[in-house]
Amino acid sequence: PGVEGEDIPRQKTIEIEPGLRSYTPSMVYRGMMIGNRAITQKDVEDWIDWMAKNRLNYCNILSWHWDSMPKMLSTKLISEIEKRDMIWDFGHHSFHYFISYHFKKGSQAENCKAWFKEHPEQSALKDGKRLPPEAEGQLCLPDSGVFETIVRNITSFIREYPKVDIITMMPN
Repeated sequence: PGVEGEDIPRQKTIEIEPGLRSYTPSMVYRGMMIGNRAITQKDVEDWIDWMAKNRLNYCNILSWHWDSMPKMLSTKLISEIEKRDMIWDFGHHSFHYFISYHFKKGSQAENCKAWFKEHPEQSALKDGKRLPPEAEGQLCLPDSGVFETIVRNITSFIREYPKVDIITMMPN
């Protein structure tokens, strides 16, 4: 995306035969993920513009970097997606994001540490030990508290961002 991603042939004239043209994509969702910590407002504008020009209709915003992204940038990203009527998917490997969503103390890693301190029983058990998130610990899915917490936190997220179309959930 951006200037590097464009190849525009130069011609003196462009001839288009008269008639009606329609395009029906073979896939319903055509898009890409955005989640790099180092993106700028210009990157957001370039990427979403490039996606629209290439008939992409879907944008997955990774949860990993959402809380560390400046608010102005996340607002711009959502605005650009909505302006082009794209599908906004939030999440990807987002179990840890949503289990620790209510902490809002810092990065996802910091929030997960705070969650694990309060609820070690909700972290996966391996060889008799509960694994913290930073040790690539997964959630203990049979624990009913995990499911209830994730549902409550996704509901809060949707209230905060009502225009999200899809929440993607995958183990980390």
